[in-house]
Amino acid sequence: MRSKLRRDLGSAHFWVLALVLLACGDRSKADDESARGSSPVSLPQAKATSAETAAPLPTAAARSEPAPSSSGGAPPPAPGKRLPPKPQALQENPFIETSVDATSTFSVDVDTASYTMVRALIKGSMFPPPARVRIEEMLNYFRYSYPSPPDKAFGFMADAARAPWAPERRLVRIGIKGRELAAAARPRSNLVFLIDVSGSMLGPSKLGLLKQGFAMMIDKLDERDTVAIVTYAGRSGIALPPTAGNRRAVILTALESLEPGGGTNGSQGIQSAYRIAAESFIQGGTNRVLVATDGDFNMGMTSRSDLQALIERMAGTGIYLTMLGFGQGNPQDKTMELLADHGNGNYAFIDSATEARRFLSRELTGTLVTIAKDVKLQVVWNPKTVKSFRLIGYENRQLEDRDFADDSKDAGDIGSGHTVTALYDVEPISQRSEGESFGKVSIRYKAPDGDTSQLVEGDLPGGDQPLTDLTTDFRFATAVAAFGMVLRGSQHVGKFSLQDVETIAASALGDDVEGERSEFVALVRKAKLRKAAVQARSVR
Repeated sequence: MRSKLRRDLGSAHFWVLALVLLACGDRSKADDESARGSSPVSLPQAKATSAETAAPLPTAAARSEPAPSSSGGAPPPAPGKRLPPKPQALQENPFIETSVDATSTFSVDVDTASYTMVRALIKGSMFPPPARVRIEEMLNYFRYSYPSPPDKAFGFMADAARAPWAPERRLVRIGIKGRELAAAARPRSNLVFLIDVSGSMLGPSKLGLLKQGFAMMIDKLDERDTVAIVTYAGRSGIALPPTAGNRRAVILTALESLEPGGGTNGSQGIQSAYRIAAESFIQGGTNRVLVATDGDFNMGMTSRSDLQALIERMAGTGIYLTMLGFGQGNPQDKTMELLADHGNGNYAFIDSATEARRFLSRELTGTLVTIAKDVKLQVVWNPKTVKSFRLIGYENRQLEDRDFADDSKDAGDIGSGHTVTALYDVEPISQRSEGESFGKVSIRYKAPDGDTSQLVEGDLPGGDQPLTDLTTDFRFATAVAAFGMVLRGSQHVGKFSLQDVETIAASALGDDVEGERSEFVALVRKAKLRKAAVQARSVR
């Protein structure tokens, strides 16, 4: 289906088909619903878990927003709203014996939402629920100095050292970096902003921050680009038809005119956004829908699978998706991550003007321009040197081994200049593993407009040197992964503490031009102090 649609992009038949697909779903079904006066069925919420691991501080799931009423109970939800479910718990990847299965396969991930949510919650004196701590998104929030050949889609490297939480084990790092395009080389962009203007978006940290962030993004656009704005709340509407990117005053006026109000019923908002993107399609350019919401959204589809199918179908035509979360509650965090994955896109959580500037301005080319899609990584471990292995994070990115060579299977995408880090906790056969091979790493990826994957392979070296002998990038990534494991109460980190995390991170700041690593150290320190305060109160 994807390849057929892509071949027909330039034909009139494609546009007729696309408009039919986007015209509110099946016509007869829509007419029946209209005759009955019915509304589209809400997108189902994620199923709540029955219990969640306790945290030393109140978690996001335990916090009510707005504050409880004077009578002591939580206030009723706003009209048209539902109480958010607790996020599904993530089961940590276990150690796997190579004698049982020596192959590990997963999809890459460049989402960063988990780290910014964790940061916002800890700054608000709360520990995040373990389900919100996705270690791969924390690792990939930061940039590392990995090789990036100018004539290839990406470069990669691998190295190993003793694991600081268990010196008898090894920590193996695989680092990937996408080819970096200069801003002047960025292709033309066809952008459609789909903005939630429901009542829940009221406030400076939601619609106010959204306007501020998009204004920063617009400052980076020019006459090559087009911008459209579609809104959804009680009903959807077109706030701005496709407009040249250099008409900043017109775009900003439309953006500033948005006001929150009503329930969260997207009706045909997502179809409208994709229809406009299809009508303004730029062959060989960037075509993307950017959804901005506080997470409690209903796109007006009859089910989550219908919405997912639409997004996958449109990704097959070359229209990709970016999900942007605003507001600390973010009850549909997992759904937003899932939709971005199926839309060949990315998912970020915007918690401040600084984060908006980072994702929507400073790293705009990486946010918009995909340089490799359906990127899969596979490691085949050497049973002669590795007894067992465990992938840290990527729990919801695991693939069947047979999917690696199956080009019909969707996987993650890498944008311009993006870095991807994967860490394995490995139990070696021998403690003297320097100079030995731990196995082989293989990467498959497709060109942004391709349907057939290309293969890149390399050796996975062993190593028994202490962590202190490794680069600042390796040490800092180790600290970030350890922080995530401590927050999740991982059984695999042993007695490794937040103080240990702080010590490693503080010694691995590197150049830190943007101050993001220093901010991480401060975040770990805040978490450590808060945890100590809670423990002191519990002793009294």
